Amino acid sequence: TTWADFVFAVALENFEQLFGANALDSYPALRGLKQRVHEIPAIVDWLAKRPQTDF
Repeated sequence: TTWADFVFAVALENFEQLFGANALDSYPALRGLKQRVHEIPAIVDWLAKRPQTDF
């Protein structure tokens, strides 16, 4: 996993928030990248406890 993977995972999460949960359906490789980053144990922990914001 690289810094670029983290940056893209955040960007893809924001993309889904803007355009809907199905926005990446036509892009399985991008969805897979986001999923791989979000399965990292430290990231799982952070996602569970991070504050909810509008951004």
